[in-house]
Amino acid sequence: MPGRKEYRSRIEKLKEMVRVQASAGTYDYDDYMFGMAQGMIYALSILDDTECNYLDRPDWFRKDYEILEKLNQSGIVLDHSSK
Repeated sequence: MPGRKEYRSRIEKLKEMVRVQASAGTYDYDDYMFGMAQGMIYALSILDDTECNYLDRPDWFRKDYEILEKLNQSGIVLDHSSK
C-alpha cells in the first residue's frame, strides 16, 4: 500500500491527466473521448474526495465536423449549422 506522499503524487499525476483529457480539442473530439474525460473526472473526485465537475456535452463533436467537411469536399453538401 502506498504511503501518503506516494498517494498524493499519484493524485497530482491524475489531475494532470484530467487537465489534458478535459482540454478543448480532446474531450470534444468524439463520444469516446468525452466519456473518457467524464470517467477520469469521476475517478479523481472519488480519490480526492471532491465534488465532480463534469464537462458539458458539446452539441457537435469535432469528429462530426471532420466527417461533414469530407462529405462537402466530395461534392455532397450537407448543412451542419445549428437551427
